[in-house]
Amino acid sequence: MNMQFFTRFFAAAGIMLALPAQADDTKSLVVALRGAAIGQVRPVPRTPQGSTQANCFDLQLVDVRKGEIIGTATDCLSDVTPEGNGTSLTATTIFHFREGTLVSRGRTTVQPVSPTAAPSPATHITGSIPVPGSNEVLSGDGRFRGKAATVRLSGAVDLSQLASANKIAFDCIFVIDFL
Repeated sequence: MNMQFFTRFFAAAGIMLALPAQADDTKSLVVALRGAAIGQVRPVPRTPQGSTQANCFDLQLVDVRKGEIIGTATDCLSDVTPEGNGTSLTATTIFHFREGTLVSRGRTTVQPVSPTAAPSPATHITGSIPVPGSNEVLSGDGRFRGKAATVRLSGAVDLSQLASANKIAFDCIFVIDFL
């Protein structure tokens, strides 16, 4: 069975199907930030907490369906605040697609992987759930000029080398739903 059959089936069943990043996709993009990177302190637009500098990591931007690299992304982390067993932080993410650049910002939670979970290369899970209908886009150019969107994050990160080498390994999925 082909993708068109599944798309029609899910639509008939009333299930919303978010497709991976494609040039003709106008409703949702589903992309992954993958790889390991060493952070560099760089300027970012002022956060609600007042930060203008963040620890930024340059990564590959991957089409989740095809597994192909479709650009690059920079994930800039600031305003780190301990909360319970985890941490919250401000993530300013710059997606560099071939068709343009999209800059988003969200408050993200980072929690240690449970010691009773199956063995994993990740040390922490991370996520950000936007308020429905909220605009998390700071700016865009090219095909993303003037666009508004919510941005959901689910992911896993390896922070084992963060303190010693300022290095993080990322495996994070972003769902960008245009408003």
